[in-house]
Amino acid sequence: MIEFSKPLADARNYPAPTIFGLPSSQHLSESVPRVFPQGVSKHWHLDRGRSALYVLAKSISANKVWCPAYHCPALVEPFLAAGKQVNFYSITEELNPDFSQLEQELKAGDVVINIRYFGFDCGVQKLAEICQQKNTVLIEDLAHAMYTGKVYGKAAITSIVKFLPVKTGAELLVTDAFQNKSEVQNFIDNLPSVTFERVLSFFRKVKNKLGIKDPLSTFRYFSMRRISKNVVGSDKAVISAYSHQANKQKRRENYQYLAERLVESGLGEVVFPSLPDDIVPYVLPFKLNDAASFDDIRKQGLQIYRWEELAPTSCEVSQKFRDSLIQLPVHQSLTREDLNCIISIIKKAKRG
Repeated sequence: MIEFSKPLADARNYPAPTIFGLPSSQHLSESVPRVFPQGVSKHWHLDRGRSALYVLAKSISANKVWCPAYHCPALVEPFLAAGKQVNFYSITEELNPDFSQLEQELKAGDVVINIRYFGFDCGVQKLAEICQQKNTVLIEDLAHAMYTGKVYGKAAITSIVKFLPVKTGAELLVTDAFQNKSEVQNFIDNLPSVTFERVLSFFRKVKNKLGIKDPLSTFRYFSMRRISKNVVGSDKAVISAYSHQANKQKRRENYQYLAERLVESGLGEVVFPSLPDDIVPYVLPFKLNDAASFDDIRKQGLQIYRWEELAPTSCEVSQKFRDSLIQLPVHQSLTREDLNCIISIIKKAKRG
């Protein structure tokens, strides 16, 4: 079992946010089909991205899985729950994989998980070339890159809840090169029906109130009992009728507005100052000069995220990012007033 590092901060110790990290408004329009990335030949909907990862893990026979050293436990736990041997590869300051390490250590048949951090490509094309040369299976975590234009891996997952104002929703995407489509289909077909899922959910809530621990819930973020192909009805309506094009444009505009005004904030560094034409960001990654500034920013009512719970690895960059790399919201629900407030908070935050 992997022992993840403890959280550095507790949301309960801060005031309720006035600016939230995820969208809330529902920009509905005429029903416009979701345009999937180039290369996707089949897709399935599930409740969460971690559920999609578990389905993939159970559908492939390979045992060794390589995950990036900079991660959220929700990426790693599904593979551990599926009984896989999880190894980690280092990343660079630019959030690219350590290609030299992978070229040296990958073996034929291994599975490599890649994260498009914060919506950016992060060296995925070169990684795909290495995986092809090494005869390994590349799976892309697109939780931060739902609107990417192309999938380079053989399979991928998205997290709709990070981009739309819904409580449930994820996609499992596969390409023609993915050889385990039937295994995925069989696994999903055998998941509980909507009615049975509601019954299970009721009993879970009763057990929680009674303080009864679930023996299968050995992980902080993942539970095998919570895997579901059922997306809440109201969430389905939002997903099918959302203004995806307007969402993309708004996120890009918000990112560029913040990036231009925070480049010389003095508090830290915008990781990606320029926004490529084909990128739709999840958040704006910002490296603090002093990690102590996190506390002051959070106290001002700005909800920011930080990946603090990491598996133990030798990757120095990941350990540095654990307390210094914060995620500033750029979602479509933010107003110009909200953006100016974010800029003001960052510029006035206490320096260490």
